[in-house]
Amino acid sequence: MFLIPAGAVIGLFSGFFGVGGGTISIPVLTWLLKFAGYTHEGSIKTAIATSLLIGFFASISASIRNFKTWHPTKRRILFLGLGSLAGTRIGTLISVYLPGTILSYLLGTVLFLTAVYYLVPSKKTDHSVKNRLSETKSWLLFFGLGVGVFSGLTGMGGGIILIPMLTFFFGEEAKKAAITSSFVIVLTTFFGVIQYGLMTPGYPVPEGQVHWGFVSLSMGLPVAILAGLGGYFGAKLLHKTAGHLWKRLFAVVLMIVVVDLFFFGE
Repeated sequence: MFLIPAGAVIGLFSGFFGVGGGTISIPVLTWLLKFAGYTHEGSIKTAIATSLLIGFFASISASIRNFKTWHPTKRRILFLGLGSLAGTRIGTLISVYLPGTILSYLLGTVLFLTAVYYLVPSKKTDHSVKNRLSETKSWLLFFGLGVGVFSGLTGMGGGIILIPMLTFFFGEEAKKAAITSSFVIVLTTFFGVIQYGLMTPGYPVPEGQVHWGFVSLSMGLPVAILAGLGGYFGAKLLHKTAGHLWKRLFAVVLMIVVVDLFFFGE
């Protein structure tokens, strides 16, 4: 019964913020997996892999809703996606061999820096920020590679770092960057799920739990289906929220997760 509200909340979060929802799904899944009998190491790595499956469903429904309102540049989506294909492969391989605690601290550090970026007041509005880089194919591939590595390594769709990249380097409005991110996440999460699904976990899987590689189908599929529904309504809410309020809410949520990862991750 806990999976039902968890899936809905993760989907709303994913659609509203344009991310894969891993900032909520990973802590929730880690707790549920420990309760189901997984070791600390097994719960973190299974949660990371399973979170990508959930993010895939949530980002698809959010993208469908977003496409009705604003069409992001196909060229940008294509090259960011191509870069993320190679990146997720690198990220998943690194993740498998890193201790779970290090992954928790790495994830917490990245989220903390991202939250600070959004909380620090800026003298310029989203519309007045000029491009710091030319949006070339090479830069898109490079950023896509970074997003893919981050996604495969942490179990997040990559929107947590892609949105700041688009706003800071290309001068994209924050809400439009979130919409672009939701489309790219469809690709990064899909690539990540395939990578984790084809690998064999090096920890014991409790009896009764159904897995595809590192991905828990027993917990992942019920949450993913509900997340898909929630993602649509989260994206709908995004379009009704002011940009400055969205950024503050995004930063506050990140800080809450950082506290959880650093102080309660064990």
